[in-house]
Amino acid sequence: METETTEGAVDTTSYEAEGTEQESDTIAVTKSDYEKMNQTLGSLKRELKDLKKSKEESPKETAPKNQTGDNSLLQKAFLRSAGVSKANEVELALSLAEKWNVPVDTLVDDEDFQVRLEKLRTQEANTLATSNIRAGAGSQSTKQTPEYWQAKGERPTAADVPDRGARAKIIRAMMESSKTGGKKFYND
Repeated sequence: METETTEGAVDTTSYEAEGTEQESDTIAVTKSDYEKMNQTLGSLKRELKDLKKSKEESPKETAPKNQTGDNSLLQKAFLRSAGVSKANEVELALSLAEKWNVPVDTLVDDEDFQVRLEKLRTQEANTLATSNIRAGAGSQSTKQTPEYWQAKGERPTAADVPDRGARAKIIRAMMESSKTGGKKFYND
């Protein structure tokens, strides 16, 4: 029980029951000291509460991290067994499973996932196929073969095949084929 005196002091009285006897302790404290003690007590209670909260949460946080690590390895192993083995395909599957909130085993059979996976694979194949193309390389390389000129039936000119060595090789091959009974070239 608290009572304020006229001098600005606060009397705190506590009653403890011990059997039938009652003891009373009275302490006189100034009002500013009393408020300071209450603030300190509040701070200590808050710190204690934070410590208890962090102690309770720390074991819960470590368990899900381990489970998700093991779970992601299991998911990757399942995807690999289902034929999804490239890193970007696995990333696509895991992100879609999380986005759609479905397990990986049902995702693999999903038609929408199959369409997206096929689209990704086609895009990669096209990128790979077009990465080795040089400008004009296709027409130049076919004109540099003896078969092309034998099928055409005429000798290459310097304008057609600028490389003198390649042109001579083509002409020799054409002459060999004419000697062995191949096509007859009338402009030889």
